[in-house]
Amino acid sequence: MAALLSALGLFGVWAASPALVGRAEPWDAEWPFYLLASLGLGAGAGLAFPHRYAAAFLGGWVGQMLALLVLPGHDRAWFAVGAVSSAIGTLVFVAGVAIGSVCRGLAHRVRARFARLPPRETR
Repeated sequence: MAALLSALGLFGVWAASPALVGRAEPWDAEWPFYLLASLGLGAGAGLAFPHRYAAAFLGGWVGQMLALLVLPGHDRAWFAVGAVSSAIGTLVFVAGVAIGSVCRGLAHRVRARFARLPPRETR
């Protein structure tokens, strides 16, 4: 499930890129778009599926490869370069997964800590 949602998420970034930033390839957009989109989606994936780094990487990379193959505006002659670039870009997504995983772990620890507190007295 983590791989499927990762693939759909990063495919969605590519599909929405022309409408959002006017570029067929999101990494060609103004600077923080691809970085923030990848980190944000990765953090969401990490919250939903913590510590699934390999599945997130593979799914995210496959989603970007599908986008290069099926969405219009991509030159097939550069597919090999796109495959390598997407693999490197997917590492940003995986960093987001790590951030989301850490946040989920912290949230569980905080919740467990407050669950052990004695009830407050009301007057």
